[in-house]
Amino acid sequence: MMRALWSGVSGLQAHQIAMDVEGDNVANVNTIGYKYSRVSFADLFSQTSKVATAPQGNLGGTNSMQIGLGTEINAVTKIFKQGSIQTTEKNTDLALQGDGFFIVSPDGGKTYTYTRNGDFLRDSQGNFVDQNGYIVQGWMRDENTGLIDATGPIKNIKIEPGLSTPANATTEVNIKGNLNSGDDIGEQKSPIYSLDTHAGWTDLNGNNIKEDNEVHNEDDTGDNEFYVDKNKQNKLYERGVDLGVLFNDSGEAIGLREGQGMWVSYSDAKATLTPAGLAAGSVLNISINGIEIPATTVSTLSDMVAKINTLSDKTGVTASIINGNQVQLINQNNTGTTDSMKNIKIEALADNDINGLETNVITAYKYTYSAVAGAANHSYDDAVARVVHSTEDLRAAMQTDAREFVNYTGEVVGNDPIDWTAAILGADGNVLPATGTEHGNGSIQERNLNDGVEVSVNDKGQFVIKNPAGDAAYGENDKHLTGDGTTSAVDSPDATTNAAGVANTPVNNDTYTNDYNITLAITAFSDAAANINENTKLASTFGALAGGLSTGTGERTSAGINMATHSSTIEIFDSLGSKHELKIDFAKTGFSAENGTDWSMVIQVPEPAKINTTEGEPTNVLTGTIRFGPDGSLIGFNPSTLNFTANNGSTAGQNIEFNFGKNANFDGLTSYDSASTTSDISQDGYTGGTLNGIKVDESGTIIGSFSNGRSFGLAQVSVAKFTNNEGLESDGGNHFLQTANSGAPVIGRAGTAGRGSVSASSLEMSNVDLSRSLTQLIIVQRGYQANSKTITTSDQMLNTLLQLKQ
Repeated sequence: MMRALWSGVSGLQAHQIAMDVEGDNVANVNTIGYKYSRVSFADLFSQTSKVATAPQGNLGGTNSMQIGLGTEINAVTKIFKQGSIQTTEKNTDLALQGDGFFIVSPDGGKTYTYTRNGDFLRDSQGNFVDQNGYIVQGWMRDENTGLIDATGPIKNIKIEPGLSTPANATTEVNIKGNLNSGDDIGEQKSPIYSLDTHAGWTDLNGNNIKEDNEVHNEDDTGDNEFYVDKNKQNKLYERGVDLGVLFNDSGEAIGLREGQGMWVSYSDAKATLTPAGLAAGSVLNISINGIEIPATTVSTLSDMVAKINTLSDKTGVTASIINGNQVQLINQNNTGTTDSMKNIKIEALADNDINGLETNVITAYKYTYSAVAGAANHSYDDAVARVVHSTEDLRAAMQTDAREFVNYTGEVVGNDPIDWTAAILGADGNVLPATGTEHGNGSIQERNLNDGVEVSVNDKGQFVIKNPAGDAAYGENDKHLTGDGTTSAVDSPDATTNAAGVANTPVNNDTYTNDYNITLAITAFSDAAANINENTKLASTFGALAGGLSTGTGERTSAGINMATHSSTIEIFDSLGSKHELKIDFAKTGFSAENGTDWSMVIQVPEPAKINTTEGEPTNVLTGTIRFGPDGSLIGFNPSTLNFTANNGSTAGQNIEFNFGKNANFDGLTSYDSASTTSDISQDGYTGGTLNGIKVDESGTIIGSFSNGRSFGLAQVSVAKFTNNEGLESDGGNHFLQTANSGAPVIGRAGTAGRGSVSASSLEMSNVDLSRSLTQLIIVQRGYQANSKTITTSDQMLNTLLQLKQ
């Protein structure tokens, strides 16, 4: 009977503890990071009245007889189930999603406690603490390397008030994008580089003397000349561009291919002939521009003229009678695209009876493109194409022809081109003027020399032809007077002093003025035999030159000619944190079917910054090249680094590396048939700044945001993981202590090795389930009541026993 009383008492005691535990759970229903506890009951030692026996003989075995002595609480277990995550408006609130604990220290890092409560803040000294003032433990940023080493020992996280970051000089510029390699670039174009009237030199001081420091190769990409435009940007000029990569004003590729080109006529071809031997029944058998007039009988000039005119649609030549006994031939060179339609070239054939018809008047020449650089060969022969590669080649060839190889006067010259030379040389090798007196400097074309003609390219990308009055102030073929008073017969003054060091001065010995009006005509060129078709876009672009240009101040201009271009601009920083604008201008300058496309780069920074040490060039501009393969992938570029000096007191010689992508790859700059774009441009420099605020990412890294727009990790919160979370000991204040049964903490970064990730501006709520706890309270209450009934029932039975004595 007494055992029942004691069993009831043990039940009351156990259920009282269970009630205490559930009450604590309910009390902490809103405690951040709280983990509810669960009570485990166990029966007490049972009193054995009879032991169990094994079967013997004919008797079976019997079980033991035991009487229980009540219950006890044998465990109160923390249930570390994940609590729900609640977002907050405080960016230093942290919640762990998954296993693990934040580490805090009540004594500056000497000892540690562990918590799921991430209600953290910065105190007045910058310590990252919880609401108990315990300092959160983790890893700090290394000021030397700028990195956070999460493999090192943990320490107090402290972010100093008023934290600032020093300026960081730019060391790398990264560009990703595309440079359009297509045939239609729209408005992504710029005029070709302007060119002056001098071939191989630039008149920098305007004295019309080629001096040593003025030698300049227009087709050498390493030989630069610059001017400053209205926007104070340095621009290249005096640079030839591959004619095969140019575009018209509509942004359409002109698309010159090998052998294609155009005819340029500088004057109507005219010849005045006085036929001899013409009589009734004379045989006319001649060829005009290679087109043969079959032998036919003519009796009068009218018959002959009519016969010539029947082939005008094949020769371009028309004939008329003047002065009663002369035939005038004219070819305006404005129709047709083949040799047979240009100039006047008449050859008498074997059985021709009429004399005085042979002539060779050349005023038009063909200019054809070659993908290989070279020099045009000039002669008085329209069958010889002026093969050109660059815009400078074409400009120089046109100027040379207009000055020296055009028969402006219609001088009757035999059908052999060499006759152009033989007909006008005097006995001493000098040229005879029309008046018959000697003059000039020995130029073989002096008689028809129109050496004042100027061909240039302006800053709008237009070819410009001028025909000023008088001879050139100092022509390509003039002599110059040496310092000792002698005359030096050189084609161009490539020396400024004589052997004794006395200055040379120019002198134009040609006192005979050769001024001729110009009539320009432009047509395409074709050659069916060589399978060369017309390039109408080239002819159309230069077609604007067509028309008359009298001696004087007038000029004729072509339509604009353009290059595919693109620009990228980024701000870089020096060691003081000062910003400087770095601009890179890209221009397509060449291509080949086998090797892809070539682009030039003009890199510049505002003065007084310096990036170029080449003598004679602006110090704030640097040029380079970039090449792409046939598949549009990057092949290489130069320069790959920049030596930058800001000249403002910052560190000189700042090395900046360009990263345009890997060779034979597509991870940086490419060159496809797609619009030119800069998809990404970045650099690693920045100015100094002060801390504006902090935020925390899912790895627990505390990222500082600074007034200079930069942000980087300042520290990283550590997370501890235990083998047995239930083995931890509660220490109040939402803290746990390590015990012998919890295992040692394994400390590392959040989100690694089974540790939970960090959710910023969030807190983990209590994992207490009120519905479960309230139900459990009822169960505990019923258990408590039941055990009280055991006691009262046992008491009544004892009373009955006592009453037996009465």
